[in-house]
Amino acid sequence: MWWMLAGGAAVALLLATGLFLRRSSTSPAYMSPAYWDERYRRRPATYEWYLSFQDLVDFGLLTLTSAHVSFLGQPLIAVAGLRWLDLGCGNSTLADSVSKALRCQVTSIDISDICISLMKSKYPSKVRYLCMDARDLEFRDESFDVVVDKSTLDAVVSAGSATAKHAAKRIVRQVARVPAHGTDMSVILAKVLVPKGQFLVISVHPWSYWDTIISTASPNLVHCEERAQRVVLAAGRDPILVFLNVFSKGGMQY
Repeated sequence: MWWMLAGGAAVALLLATGLFLRRSSTSPAYMSPAYWDERYRRRPATYEWYLSFQDLVDFGLLTLTSAHVSFLGQPLIAVAGLRWLDLGCGNSTLADSVSKALRCQVTSIDISDICISLMKSKYPSKVRYLCMDARDLEFRDESFDVVVDKSTLDAVVSAGSATAKHAAKRIVRQVARVPAHGTDMSVILAKVLVPKGQFLVISVHPWSYWDTIISTASPNLVHCEERAQRVVLAAGRDPILVFLNVFSKGGMQY
């Protein structure tokens, strides 16, 4: 069956190329605030990359109870006091839905100030919306129990260059504590995930793609589970294969 999954992944990647514009490796537009500001000025309507909150629940990828939440059947996380970070939120409804369903502390960041302004006015909920670059998170160490990335890393690596992959690694290092490469070992980047905290990556790329990037960027992010889900992005279009991967900072605690 592995060849079917591999073939499906290849088809998914080909179909997904339409999601990201082709860009020169010397000018990775998806890492530019100006690009996203202009995009949200032109397209302020809600756009859900890959999967909505309800999709996650309906497909059994996210399990909810009155007291706990679980990703891909991994160990339960207590909802009480849960701190959730939406990494590169765009104008998705994910954060607002999570806040209402779980009644937990949700923070959403995006590199676009225009996007954040839109979200604050559109969803005056308890979600904290902040304009911030995922490559340079401005939070204290161990600020979150859960970090979710839905297409942000995909956008970053879409340029296909070494610079793009370096930027992706830089984001991953923000999630889990690891010494900065090329510096004194005592210099530690500010990292936001608590020990045993979970990092969920929702992407058109499978674990085999992210393995080298994530393991070299943050060796203490342990891969726990992968699921693939076929998703139809719009009526009349072929489905693409979306991969969900769960990581734990230091490994799961059973």
